Amino acid sequence: MKFLNYCDWWSRRNAPLVIDDAEQTFNTSPLPGIAVMKAFRQLSRTGDTEAMKVELLFKTYVEWLHDSGWTWAGGGSCGSPLVLDTAPQSKECQAFAVGLKTLMIAPWPFGLGIAEAGVTVTPFSGPLLNGSKVGFISRHPKAGVLNLKPNVTRGGIVDDDLGNQGLYRWDNHKVVSYGGKYLDPSYGCQYLTLPDMIYLTIVGFGITGGTTPATYAAWDLGADNDETGNYYLVCQSGPGRQYHLKVRKLSLRPSTLQWYDGPVAAVVG
Repeated sequence: MKFLNYCDWWSRRNAPLVIDDAEQTFNTSPLPGIAVMKAFRQLSRTGDTEAMKVELLFKTYVEWLHDSGWTWAGGGSCGSPLVLDTAPQSKECQAFAVGLKTLMIAPWPFGLGIAEAGVTVTPFSGPLLNGSKVGFISRHPKAGVLNLKPNVTRGGIVDDDLGNQGLYRWDNHKVVSYGGKYLDPSYGCQYLTLPDMIYLTIVGFGITGGTTPATYAAWDLGADNDETGNYYLVCQSGPGRQYHLKVRKLSLRPSTLQWYDGPVAAVVG
């Protein structure tokens, strides 16, 4: 058989696979994923270790992903390597992570041929708040990433803790686990631990001018349909200062209002 496309291979990757004329298929294929591997091969060196190959592939894939026109869209998740087979469109971070994993485990020359057991697409939702998943706040370039703009804005205010970068509130984010590290193709960076993604930890919630619901689930339900900008999360920085960050989940785009209320408490010590 020939290597038809990455999605086809992905769906039957656990079955015995024999690829006829692999090099010829590789050299003539128009698949975007193979274009990534061709760029990788031009830069790789004889004697590179598996870890070195993964680093180079990660760099090559991220550059391609960010230059090719793919964009991030909430709710556009994809559990197959669609990004390696089709023209750019909008998908959720899972699609970008699955694409990277596929290039890591697909058979050579279509991928690195790493054993799948050592490569995992890993979701992260931050620490629980009273047993509920509440997400977390990450740093986010003000100009956006993959056309995804910050969904928490602070107007012209700059605070010592927060600096002048953008912020994004994630319900969850997906990365690729390999070799004791977490590779994030969406942001183009790597983490030693999953909590390294967190810039601000969500420690509470409330409503400006209203009664705070008893549970996060009740608050979340109201925030889903809120258009006033009065729903806020209480977020804590590494040094222990707390902030109100207003959210409007209905739009998940920067509000015309100023979402950042400034520090609401300082924890000394």
